[in-house]
Amino acid sequence: MEVSQRDGVTLIQLTGGSATQSFSREFLPKIRDAVMDNIGCKAIVITGEGKFFSAGADIKAFQKSIDDGDSVELIRELTDILHPMLVKMR
Repeated sequence: MEVSQRDGVTLIQLTGGSATQSFSREFLPKIRDAVMDNIGCKAIVITGEGKFFSAGADIKAFQKSIDDGDSVELIRELTDILHPMLVKMR
């Protein structure tokens, strides 16, 4: 993942090919940190390197979370990551 900022816009580029460009528990905190570290962030643009934007969500990781019984914690974790970003951008 590469991050750059310009004129209030944080550009997050997913790198490494479509197979590794998935949304996961590890990826979302990186987005949060990229935004929270830039006080002047007014917008986020997420793009992918190469032909495809992203491999999508890491379904195996989310299924494992459900099987392990910690899906509630996963939802709380994702909410905790996304809500501060939305508040900061307002």
